[in-house]
Amino acid sequence: MSERYNVYFQGEVAPGQSMPAVRSKLASIFNADKETLDKLFSGRPQLIKKACDKETALKFKRALEDAGAVPVVRRLETEENEGLSLAPLGADLLQGAERKQESVVTVDTAALDLVANDTVVSTPAHEGVSAPDVSHLSLAEPGIIPNLPGPDPIPEPALDNISLCPDGTDLSDCAAAPVALAAMNLEGLSVADLGSDMLAPAERKAESAAAPDVSHLSLN
Repeated sequence: MSERYNVYFQGEVAPGQSMPAVRSKLASIFNADKETLDKLFSGRPQLIKKACDKETALKFKRALEDAGAVPVVRRLETEENEGLSLAPLGADLLQGAERKQESVVTVDTAALDLVANDTVVSTPAHEGVSAPDVSHLSLAEPGIIPNLPGPDPIPEPALDNISLCPDGTDLSDCAAAPVALAAMNLEGLSVADLGSDMLAPAERKAESAAAPDVSHLSLN
């Protein structure tokens, strides 16, 4: 089976062509009414010729191009899908009975009334609050606000009792005075001979260790 083609038009006109002129030419070619033309120029692909041979597809293509329109030609796959065709881009794929039925809820509006346009339907949150009186206030020049307390001034140091040393002074006279050692009473003290016992026998720590048992020892 020879190749088959679909010819579409999706409302696009060739560069330099005006929409009204192309619309008028297509109305003459297809003997189309206003409703059909509105559908052709809706921006969605519309099938012009279905499953035609290559020669017929080229014929429709040239006719659309001569009218200033931009056609779209698509080849159909017929090797394993004979009798089938591709739906146009954006076409509905479900029938009405196949679609999910939307449940319609009826809202009772008998207790509702319409008000006039520009009517305020809510009370302002702060109704009756007047703006504060600022007639006694004025703006000062940029800078420090004079009536605000500033930081306490830093007192100037007293320099009356301070003078500069002559050039070359080593400042040794600024050293602290030496501390005088207190006199110690050494009467009644004497220096013991070298190697003397410094503690009396009663002041020494008593040795509590017993002598080891050497009865089983002998000299060779």
